[in-house]
Amino acid sequence: MPSSGGWILEREIPRSSLHDAMGCYPRLVCDDWSALCADVDRLGERLVSLLLVTEAFAPDTDLAACFNRIEPYKTHYVVDLIHSTAREGSRDHRYKARRALRNGVIVERCAEPIELLDDWERLYRCLVARHGITGLKRFSRRSFEKQLSVPGTVAFAARKGSQVVAAQVWYIHGEVAYSHLQATDRSGLDARAPYALYREGLACLAASCSHADLGGVAGNPPRAADGLAQFKRGWASHTRPTHLCQRVFDRSAYAELVQQSGTGRSDYFPAYRAGELD
Repeated sequence: MPSSGGWILEREIPRSSLHDAMGCYPRLVCDDWSALCADVDRLGERLVSLLLVTEAFAPDTDLAACFNRIEPYKTHYVVDLIHSTAREGSRDHRYKARRALRNGVIVERCAEPIELLDDWERLYRCLVARHGITGLKRFSRRSFEKQLSVPGTVAFAARKGSQVVAAQVWYIHGEVAYSHLQATDRSGLDARAPYALYREGLACLAASCSHADLGGVAGNPPRAADGLAQFKRGWASHTRPTHLCQRVFDRSAYAELVQQSGTGRSDYFPAYRAGELD
């Protein structure tokens, strides 16, 4: 979207000659949010519908002007990197990070993120097996090759001896560092490497960024007692909301597609794509 600087993915609608679009996974980031509505309005010339999730630092004042429906989505955990005390984490997290470092975990920033590809793919396979990840989030090697080559990518690796036992990938846009993915193998979990990875990574990012967005957690509504939620909460200085934004441009085409698909009672948007990620 040329005016706002945001990106969306245009898609063919199955069994149709029409198209719709979705925001890039997992959030929309713009250079100029005030120009978003103009970009969205122009999309109506060729799309049936649009679905996207705003990033945590997006202003919400202008969204109602260009979307039919806006819903609170996931709450993201955010770290204030400007103040050192805010990025040091909870007492428990600081203790576990120090223990990991004392026990030989070394955290390094990767000079070229793409050089992490082999280790990253191995670590992510551990994550897939541990959590039963399927579908869109079970990324291929080719997908990771592209992700690690995106401008603004920063990657950190935690080593125990000669072995990479944990790694984290961040994307930097402006003054915000967005945590993209983090993966750890069994030995890394035993060594508490993720705590050292976050502590050292946040300290490094503070040199060029004002905030770090750690993302949210699985589920909608999210599971507050989830282990990942507790881990991120221990590093965060505050939280910020994200929003799910929906727009139907061609209402007659949308209604016809829903009727053809038989998904009229679905809460999924767009309804005619209900079940696409199952």
